[in-house]
Formats: sequence, structure tokens, C-alpha cells
Amino acid sequence: IPGAGPLARCLHRAGSTGAPAAEPVSRLAEAMRAERAGAAVARAQRAGVLITAPVGLCFLPAFLAVGVAPVIIGLAGGLLVAD
Repeated sequence: IPGAGPLARCLHRAGSTGAPAAEPVSRLAEAMRAERAGAAVARAQRAGVLITAPVGLCFLPAFLAVGVAPVIIGLAGGLLVAD
């Protein structure tokens, strides 16, 4: 279980000294939540970078077929017509 080691040390320290464990456990939970949130943000940013290649591979050919090819065909057709 992630974070079990620090939690066990915290509870052992509280048990051996008799100090309340609520505050240290609360701080530990806050630190673990912040760490997990940071990791989630990093994964989300990485996913945004990784998705650019598939999106580019899908949209670039479509853009060329729908946007650029008709213009080139129109220009080439105008140049090839002999009057």
C-alpha cells in the first residue's frame, strides 16, 4: 500500500510516546494528497503531448484532401487548359 511505511512510523511514534496521532496523520494525508495530485497533473500533461501524433495523423490528411487538394487541382486545371 503506498504510504503505509510513513503511516506506520507515525502511528508507532504516537504509540510509543503517547502523543496524539491525529495531527501527524492529518499532515501525512495532506502530503500524500498533494503528491498524488501532482502526479495526476503530470500524467494529464503527458497525455496531452502524446495525443498530438494521432490527432496530427488523422487531421493532416483530411486537411490536405479537403483544403489543399481542391485548390491545387483548380490551379492545375486552369494552367493545363489550352485556349
